[in-house]
Amino acid sequence: MSLNKGLPPIKEKFIGVRTFSLWAVGIVGFLISLTIWQLLLRFGEGQANKLLQLRADYVKNELITRFGNRGIVLQGMERRWELNKGVSKEVWDSDAALFYNHYKGLKSAMVTDASFALRWIFPPEAGSEHQALQFRDYADKLIDFQQINIRGEVTVLPSVHLNDGTTGILMCVPLYSSDTFDGLMIAVNDPKELFDNIFRNIVPGYGISVFADDMLLYTRQEYSSAYRKEWEKTASFELFQVEWKVSIWPGRERFSEVNTLLPAWVFAFGITATISLLVILYLSQLTKIRAKKIDDTNRELVYEIVERRLAEDKLKLGQERLNAILNDANAFICIVGMEGDLISISRYALSLLGIADEQTVLGKTFDVIFPPEMAAWFEHQSSLVMKEGVHLIEQKELDFKGNKIVLRFAFFPLTYVQEHVYAACCIGINEKEHGLS
Repeated sequence: MSLNKGLPPIKEKFIGVRTFSLWAVGIVGFLISLTIWQLLLRFGEGQANKLLQLRADYVKNELITRFGNRGIVLQGMERRWELNKGVSKEVWDSDAALFYNHYKGLKSAMVTDASFALRWIFPPEAGSEHQALQFRDYADKLIDFQQINIRGEVTVLPSVHLNDGTTGILMCVPLYSSDTFDGLMIAVNDPKELFDNIFRNIVPGYGISVFADDMLLYTRQEYSSAYRKEWEKTASFELFQVEWKVSIWPGRERFSEVNTLLPAWVFAFGITATISLLVILYLSQLTKIRAKKIDDTNRELVYEIVERRLAEDKLKLGQERLNAILNDANAFICIVGMEGDLISISRYALSLLGIADEQTVLGKTFDVIFPPEMAAWFEHQSSLVMKEGVHLIEQKELDFKGNKIVLRFAFFPLTYVQEHVYAACCIGINEKEHGLS
C-alpha cells in the first residue's frame, strides 16, 4: 500500500479572501441601515408635522377665543344701548374706558350717529367729535358703513387706513334704539399691538403670521424664518364674516423639537456596525486561511517525515545488502556523494589501489585517492551522473601502480525521496576475470 493511501488527502490551495461574501454583507448592511434611517426619518417627519399642526390649531383656538372676546364685549355694549334706548356719554365713556384698559391693542372706541359722523370717542385725544370718518380699505376706497346694518352682529374690517395714516382692524356693530338705526359702535385695533398681546405667551420659539381674507395683517418677527418654507403649518377659520388663517413655523430655538437627530445617529451606528462586521469577517477569513496553511504545512511535514523514515528504512536495508556486495563482489565499486566525496568502496577496488583500510579514503575526493588523470575522469563521469541523472557505460584502461587493467564501468545515479539524486554509483568489471571477453 502506498503512503498517499495511508494519509488523508491535502486540500486544494486557498486562492484568496472571498471578497464576494464581504461585498454582500457590506451591501446588505448598508441597505438595512439606509432603510431604517428612511423609516425613522419619515416617522420623525410625520410626528413633527403632527406636532406643528397641533401648534397651529392651538394658535387658531387662542386667536378665536381672545379676539372673539373683544367682539363679545362690543356686543354687550351694543345690547345695553338697545335695552336703554341709548346711553349717556358718561355711561358709555365708563364702559369704553374699561374696554380700552383691559384689552391691549385697542387704539380707540367710538360711536357714530346715524349719518356716520363721529359722536363720541375714547380716549378723547384719539380724535374730535363730529369728525367725518374717512376710513379707506386696502384698495384705498372709502368704506361704505351703510353696509354694516345686521342687528347684533359684529363686522370686522381687517385692513383699514385710518385718518392718521396708520392701519387698523375695525370691529363694528350697528346700534338700534326702538328699532331705529342709531349709528355704529366701532373699536379700532392696532394689529401689531393686538396680536403681540394675544400671542405673548403662545408657542414661544415659533414664528406666527396672521392673514385675513388673504391679506397679511401680522408676523411675529422675533424668530428666524429660516425653516418657514419647509416646516410652515396653517390653520383656517371664519370669524365675524372674515376668513382668517394663521401660520406657524419653528425658529432656530425650537427646530430640534421637530427635527430629531435620532435617524442620523441610527444610520451612523448602522454603517459603523456594518464596517465592524466586515472587519470581523475579514479577520475571520484571514484566520481560517492561516489555519489552513498551517494545517497544510503540517500535513506536508507528516508526508515528508514518513517518507524520510521509509527511505531511511529502505536505505538501512539497502546498506546491509550493499555492504555484503562491497565485501564479496569481484568488481570495482565506489559510491560518490554530491560533494565528490567517497561514501563507499569495495574490497576489490581497495586491493587494486593497494589500500589496506577503507577508512583512510572514505570522505576523501578522487584527486586524493587516484592519480590526476584517473581522478579527473572519475570526477567528470560522476558529475554528469549527478547533475543530469544520466546512465553511462564506458570501457577504460586504468593503471593501478604499473598494473594496467581494462575495466567496463557503469555510472548511474542513486535517488531517494521524490527522486532526488544523492550519490553516483560506479561499478567496474574486469571482463577477462568474469569470462566476458
